[in-house]
Amino acid sequence: MARIILQILSFCVLGLLLSLPQLSVSQNQNIDPAIQGKIHDFIQNVYLPATKTSTLGLSIVKNDGEVLYSTGYGYADQEIFIPNGNQTQFLIGSTTKSFTSVIVIKVLSEKFPDLGEKVLDTPIKKLIPSANLIYSKR
Repeated sequence: MARIILQILSFCVLGLLLSLPQLSVSQNQNIDPAIQGKIHDFIQNVYLPATKTSTLGLSIVKNDGEVLYSTGYGYADQEIFIPNGNQTQFLIGSTTKSFTSVIVIKVLSEKFPDLGEKVLDTPIKKLIPSANLIYSKR
């Protein structure tokens, strides 16, 4: 049940963030203070308590790489109370696997559109016959 709630909250945050470019942005490209307040309230009062997360970093970046909003919640070091800010570095752990999977699926779908979803079940040797692949049994 907790996993379902976390997924729903994650989609809510994602939906909120995806809708931001359509909302008003001030002259200097910062997110409107009213929207910042809504984001802050949602993170503090809904997301963090529901996910039992004590630390979070949030950045909203335009397609061209311009940072519109960046902030941190909680402490980067809870023992000596160093606040988490927009310059705090996080260990990303295994999340790169998800990014890599999405990129591979995107590239395969673009290169082999006629295969559709079956592209993921197609052996690499059939997709790239010129590749010199060495197969071994484990």
